[in-house]
Order: sequence, then C-alpha cells, then structure tokens
Amino acid sequence: MKILNLVPSIAFKACIGAALFLITGLAFADGQDGVDARSEGEGCYGYLTEMVRSSDFPFRYTKKEKINLLIDDDNGERILAQLFYKTSGEGIVGWVKYYVQDEALFNASADLDEPVELKYDKKYAELYKGCIAKLNK
Repeated sequence: MKILNLVPSIAFKACIGAALFLITGLAFADGQDGVDARSEGEGCYGYLTEMVRSSDFPFRYTKKEKINLLIDDDNGERILAQLFYKTSGEGIVGWVKYYVQDEALFNASADLDEPVELKYDKKYAELYKGCIAKLNK
C-alpha cells in the first residue's frame, strides 16, 4: 500500500520538475548570444510579412495571404527575403529587399541590381521599427 502511494507522488514531482525546467529554459533563452529575437516566428518579422502581403508585389501562384518570408540576410539596415508558400513541396514566389531607414520595399525577383520599388501599407513599416526599437532597449 505504501508503494502505491509513492507512485503518484513521484509522477507529480516529475511533472513539476519538467515544468520548472521548461519555464527556466525559456526564461534564460533570451540571454543566449546566438539568438536573434527578430528571427522568432511571431516576432518583428511578422510585420515584414504583412508589409509584403499589403504590397503591389505581383503574386501569381497563390493568394497573398498564403505568402511567408524566409529571411536570407538582415544586416540591420537592409533585409533580403525570399517569398514562398507551402505546397506539397515549397513554392518560391520571388525575392524582396527592404531598407529599414528609408522604409523602401523592392521586388528583387527579376534583377537584384535593379529591383522595382513596391507600394505597401506604411503602417507596417512603423510597426516594424517600433518592434525593433523595443528589442534594442
């Protein structure tokens, strides 16, 4: 009988220990040097995704709501991103460049040296800048 009473207690302690491990792991994850908070799925890059979706980029293969970004390069001043959508494979739609200071978005799909400037909803540029400013505090 005493052994049976220990089993729930051990299971409960194991669950509590696992929960504490996960919580402390998440709490200290922000302090890691190799982690860029802007790379989190729902972080600042979400504003860039919405910026592209609001733009006049020529979406040909899918609806703009299904477009996602894969950040290829972000040096803080310029971002180069691939546009893609999920299919049975992955459908690549094109490339965009975004210049943070100028709030300029370009379709860089055809020619990286001479990209075409895109029009987009400017509220996403402000939201992106605000998000980055919070990260840099």
